Amino acid sequence: FHLSLLMTAAFALKSVGYWLQSLRLVYSPRGVVFGASYTDIHAQLPAFKGLIVIAGLLALVALANIRLRRTSLFWGLPAGLAVASFLAGSIYPNLVQQLSVRPNELTRERQFIIKNIEFTRKAFGLEKIVEKEFAALDTLTTRDMEDNRATLENIRVWDWRPLKRTYSQLQEIRPYYNFNDVDIDRYKVGGRLRQVMLSAREMDHSQLPEQGKTWINQALKYTHGYGLVVSPATEVSSEGLPYFWIKDIPPKSETELKVTRPEIYYGESKDDYVFVKAREKEFDYPLGDKNAETIYEGKGGVPVGPLFNRLAFALRFENYNLILSNYITSDSRVMIYRNIHDQVRRIAPFLTYDSDPYLVIADGRLVWVQDAYTTTNAYPYSEPFVPRNDEEARQTREPFWGQPAFNYVRNSVKVTIDAYDGTVSFYLFDSGDPMVRTYAAIFPGLFKPASEMPQAVREHLRYPEDLFGVQARQYTSYHMLNPEVFYNKEDYWNIAEESQTFAVGDGKRGTS
Repeated sequence: FHLSLLMTAAFALKSVGYWLQSLRLVYSPRGVVFGASYTDIHAQLPAFKGLIVIAGLLALVALANIRLRRTSLFWGLPAGLAVASFLAGSIYPNLVQQLSVRPNELTRERQFIIKNIEFTRKAFGLEKIVEKEFAALDTLTTRDMEDNRATLENIRVWDWRPLKRTYSQLQEIRPYYNFNDVDIDRYKVGGRLRQVMLSAREMDHSQLPEQGKTWINQALKYTHGYGLVVSPATEVSSEGLPYFWIKDIPPKSETELKVTRPEIYYGESKDDYVFVKAREKEFDYPLGDKNAETIYEGKGGVPVGPLFNRLAFALRFENYNLILSNYITSDSRVMIYRNIHDQVRRIAPFLTYDSDPYLVIADGRLVWVQDAYTTTNAYPYSEPFVPRNDEEARQTREPFWGQPAFNYVRNSVKVTIDAYDGTVSFYLFDSGDPMVRTYAAIFPGLFKPASEMPQAVREHLRYPEDLFGVQARQYTSYHMLNPEVFYNKEDYWNIAEESQTFAVGDGKRGTS
């Protein structure tokens, strides 16, 4: 009785399992393209339907065996289902694939190639791309250049890699400062929109002298970076150096761009905790042979509170100085997660983030902007994008390096992080994305409407770098709409590669 009851449940669940497997055929990798193929629809699907019926009938026989009490059925029924599953679910589809599809692949798979093209283009937003013909002309006139002066004035001549080294040599000021990255943006300067290069001057504790790497210095004294540099992307001095529109410490501006809150407590290279609002003033910036000091005025971090809290923090950081130090008071605050990459992923780990956040000057404050995506590998018929996961991919900023494969992406969210107080805001920019609507329903209050983003930040939003890379890779094949052309890969595109020649420290030249 007991075994018959268990077998009835097992066959019933197996019948449901075959039904679920039939639904997953839209993710099948069997055919020439991703998604259900000819074999899946004309062989595998009928096989699953037959197995659903067979498993259901066997469940009824097992149920009847509660009265029949025939022990032979305990091995006969599972063996029968195993044979049926092997023949109908494996042998038959493979025979159809080898004997019918392979010799006539284009004819058999044509409608499924069409479906794959349509759904992949939708999943990656490629259907919105408009192709236009641009005929090459050799009749450029002075009038043409006058009419396109704004474009000509913003042709970038600086590559971010050598510029980063130049920034480091000219503007790090002290060895404990570091320019982690160079961002490209545009600002209105002199009434005209100008393309600029900018980089944040962050604190790097690893560059402190060995005798200066004390707990006091790293946790209480050297707490933040300071300011940034800004230079036009189109101008080079006679010495081959950039013209600085914002430079030095404290920041000096040659234009209407002003920075009133230059301290950087949250950035791309902040991997350590610090205490602020302590009895010991913080180092603010170098001032000749002296140092300017400050006391934090923001709301960033977590209040330290009473002695019990300090004990908890001491256990958390495995450092007893938090209990013994007289510099830390109940009014002090501890900033724990200061790396903006780590910060946003802890708040919303279900989103996928662009690898290159960028810095914006907004009403005198420094604000980081981080693009966020919804991704899934469960979009039917859409060809998956498989990111590279090696070190070269990280170094060359391959799109979505280190992430799992996906076949749907939307840039539905823009995130801002205030560099001074760490305030994080998630703004919803694509309410048509069903995934982000679901997340918004699960976490009410997490996402703000796009209309609430400050205009000073909104002006600097850009098309996400990783999304552009993914779409470019997919578009190399999925610009072909004709199934025959797509199958033969007659018009497959290659993404242009970049060649660089640059000077290295010893004066020799290198090529990348």
